[in-house]
Amino acid sequence: MSVFRVGSNKSSGNNFPSVRPTLDLDFANSKTLDPRITFTRASGGSYVGADGYIKFAGVNEARFDHNPYTGESLGLLIEESRTNLFELSETFDSGWSGYGGAVLNADTILNPYGVLGTVYYITVNEWTRTFNANGLSTLALSFFAKRRFGGLNRDYNTIEIFQQAVVGGTLGIYNFRFDGNNPNSGQFQNIRTERYQNDWYRFSCTLVARPDYNGGVFGSNARVDLEGGYADNYFWGIQVESGAFATSYIPTIGSTRTRAADDASITGKNFSDWYRQDEGTLFCSGIPTLANSFPHMAAFFDSENSTNNTYRLIFSPNNLPQPRIRVNSVDVLVSELPNIKRINNLLLSYQSGNSAISANGSILNSSIIFFPLNSNKLNIGRQITQNSLNGTIARLTYYPKRLPDAQLQALTK
Repeated sequence: MSVFRVGSNKSSGNNFPSVRPTLDLDFANSKTLDPRITFTRASGGSYVGADGYIKFAGVNEARFDHNPYTGESLGLLIEESRTNLFELSETFDSGWSGYGGAVLNADTILNPYGVLGTVYYITVNEWTRTFNANGLSTLALSFFAKRRFGGLNRDYNTIEIFQQAVVGGTLGIYNFRFDGNNPNSGQFQNIRTERYQNDWYRFSCTLVARPDYNGGVFGSNARVDLEGGYADNYFWGIQVESGAFATSYIPTIGSTRTRAADDASITGKNFSDWYRQDEGTLFCSGIPTLANSFPHMAAFFDSENSTNNTYRLIFSPNNLPQPRIRVNSVDVLVSELPNIKRINNLLLSYQSGNSAISANGSILNSSIIFFPLNSNKLNIGRQITQNSLNGTIARLTYYPKRLPDAQLQALTK
């Protein structure tokens, strides 16, 4: 067996571990699940393939995601359950209404699936449809757009959102720009721009209900207006979710649709064969959704349904890496580590009286009295039933030693 080297700093010389890992899950490169992992998802789900187009995985099939523009392999995709509340995500020629002489037009071009299909654009005014978001105060809106040259040639697509379909219930109008210059504005927050193949873009944002309308919540007749009077570019793949951030695309064809949660873990002999109770080092590299509360990269547990005693590689609500050791329901090693990157490297190394955590090249030692965690399970990308990563894990590696500090720092650079 060769010595595995993880991390990205090639100038660290001999600071990489000489000890061989007993578990090395290289999701980004292998794009497969180790047979020791138990994986479930009670529905299909979408992901981005190596060609940058949207693909679908079946029930209980793991998804290995990619950057939609560069094709970079990002690793295992782990998400919580979500529902697309918008019942017609790709079809705009029925179940919609037009205002002010609005005209719906269609072309046949390559869509974000990478196949020829009907794609719509609106001219003159507004094309609108309602959806049921009754009682929700926060929504995540996402949609795909593409410039349509030969029309108004505008560098943006415009959407107007109504908290309820009555005069005065608008959240406002937002121009989503293809160049990514999309600052937060009013009730439109956390705006994100992702470039896909064939000059498609996916825009997403958090919609916050206005407190002066409808008691501060959305209604059963909330409304999306696609504004053709401002720009006549293509729209496709509209998604509205209950949550603060958008997740992978969930297509709908006339009713809401739910993607179940991803659940990945290692238990039993598949776990005990490589885990060491008295000392060890857990390394994880990946990308969380930076709008989530305590997203988990990986966690050791001593009980199937308890968080009383755990080792966890997580992120804080401030979006900073925050590895933790919890003993008897008390967090005895907690810290927020700086220098957050697009791909984050987190590490926790434990040994009696000599534990340490590291993230993105920064290190914090602790001389706490170590309580051996009689762990029997590794959860990958989530806590027990919550705090999913909602992102990708590129690599997860376990060394059966408390590695020296210099090696810990080199691994996470």
